[in-house]
Amino acid sequence: MSNQIIKDLEKLASNLAFDKGLEIVALKLNPNIKPMIVQVQIRQKNGLDVSLDDCALFSTPLGEAIEFSEVLNSPYVLEISSPGLSEVIETDREFETFKGFPIEVVL
Repeated sequence: MSNQIIKDLEKLASNLAFDKGLEIVALKLNPNIKPMIVQVQIRQKNGLDVSLDDCALFSTPLGEAIEFSEVLNSPYVLEISSPGLSEVIETDREFETFKGFPIEVVL
């Protein structure tokens, strides 16, 4: 699968996300599975958690935009999700979320 297709999908998704107050965190394309899988991770620009409703409300317009743009010409499954939390605490918000839990400090 061409890098240009991934770039086109990222641009399409980013423009749509911006209009809905969202950001694209990651976009992955797995063409080795039939039908291929398009995975899009989103987050809210205001820093609030992404809900299942946010994913559902973004999925339909993105799917329609992909179909209209004809970037993909074969069947695909569109998966919208949040990036979740990583194992590395990087922000104050993540620190607050995990406050009180045991941690491992690595130097």
